[in-house]
Amino acid sequence: MDSRCILIKDFQEKQRQWFAKLYVIEVTRIFDPTPRTKAYRRLLFADDQNDTIQGIIYQQDLAFIGEIFKLQTSYYVGGAYISKIQDSRHQMGTTPLQLTFDKRSFIQPAASPLPMSLPTYFPLTSFWDLDQYQGKDDQRLNIMCIVIQALPQRLIAGAKPSIIQEFIVVNEEQRPLILTLWEPFVDNEGAQLLQIAHTYPIVVILRPIVTTFYGISLRTKGSTNILLDPPFPQISTLAEWIEENKNYIDKIKAQKLYEKANQKIKPPPEKDIRQISQILGAYILPKDFWIKGTIQITNSCQHFYIASCADCGCTTNAPMDFEFSCHNCNKSQTKPIPKARLFVQISDDSAHLDAFVQDSYAENIIGLTAT
Repeated sequence: MDSRCILIKDFQEKQRQWFAKLYVIEVTRIFDPTPRTKAYRRLLFADDQNDTIQGIIYQQDLAFIGEIFKLQTSYYVGGAYISKIQDSRHQMGTTPLQLTFDKRSFIQPAASPLPMSLPTYFPLTSFWDLDQYQGKDDQRLNIMCIVIQALPQRLIAGAKPSIIQEFIVVNEEQRPLILTLWEPFVDNEGAQLLQIAHTYPIVVILRPIVTTFYGISLRTKGSTNILLDPPFPQISTLAEWIEENKNYIDKIKAQKLYEKANQKIKPPPEKDIRQISQILGAYILPKDFWIKGTIQITNSCQHFYIASCADCGCTTNAPMDFEFSCHNCNKSQTKPIPKARLFVQISDDSAHLDAFVQDSYAENIIGLTAT
């Protein structure tokens, strides 16, 4: 049979009459149907050249073949429909193609062991390298971390309100971050982590997104997978680190070292720092960029604070002495608190630009707190 098999690199969109020997390196849980999607299970396969390609089984075929693929097992497969992945953010493997299996697909066990150990297919990214992935939602990275605390669930208002579940995560690199689980991870992986967060579980997060909402933070996307019991050899070392650093973990929680104002940010290489004139002259303003300059307060008559929600920090136009309902976090009958805010000018040798700074960053500039 091996002589009739092709490699992943030779797959073509809508190709027919093909056979391949593939190794199962990832099997997700079955995701429940929603008003917009059917139930499905995702898979990730590798071949003898260590290229990878994702697969999917939809609702109507789950009863027939939903449990047929076993992790770290090889199969001869054929006849699955090959389609192109239109959005690179949904790509799990090295190849921008997807195999859709149904009950007619050829699936036969093979007797070949994995060419590499399972963790080798999922190289781990350092916490201190996360800065370079800001705004790059299509990049595939993997994180091993310890969940040390669960934050209260929040409802994000909008045209389609969503519930999110946030956790504090850290590893031996001592860069605590917030991990945000969006639906459909809240009711499954999120619920499981809520139950065991006090035990400091070690998890591997495959293909999260790096965001700047909380400084540097992580969140799930459609192709994310959360391994609650990862078969990685680094687990034992990280478990020892937990036992030796419980005082530091308590300090993270007590001092909220994961919050944006308390985070340590790694500056970029000098070559990645832009001149202000380059930013101002850009046809399309970059989403994230670094500049280096001198800060000046050019208007001393400005208000140095703004009213904000005491729970979520969202700004509000409510008077400081009135109770109001926050439309961002749905907190009702609460009084706003002052949040420091400054309008400043940042200058370098090439130009200057106007900016505003808030929270502890503003307080550090003027040497005063908002309260």
